[in-house]
Amino acid sequence: MFELHVRLDSATYSVLIRSLCQIGDYGRAKELYDDLSEKDILLSNVGCKPLVAAYNPMFEYFCGNGKTNKAERVFRQLMKRGTQDPSSYKTLIMGHCMEGTYEARYELLVWLLRKDFVPDVEIYESLIDGFL
Repeated sequence: MFELHVRLDSATYSVLIRSLCQIGDYGRAKELYDDLSEKDILLSNVGCKPLVAAYNPMFEYFCGNGKTNKAERVFRQLMKRGTQDPSSYKTLIMGHCMEGTYEARYELLVWLLRKDFVPDVEIYESLIDGFL
């Protein structure tokens, strides 16, 4: 795509990242994810509105590997565009629970509730376990 001088928008990144995750190529997906994050492409009004669900595999990958803050940076850009997904909140909250970052997970829970999303039992259990 770069050789064709095609400008990549958030929709293009979404499809590429999700597809690479589906085939297990997290290395290349991470490169695109980093490019997306650094260039603030998600904040651009060019192209389609991004779908948060397309980024969930990367969120899960980063949260499962101790890099929840990296996942949350892109999630926050998505929030600024007005796109959110309850399962993304769950993934990030669970990631913060595993990493022991209490304030960050509480802040996400508050955002989740403000958006009228209802946390599931698993979120509450992980929050309680973290406070014990």
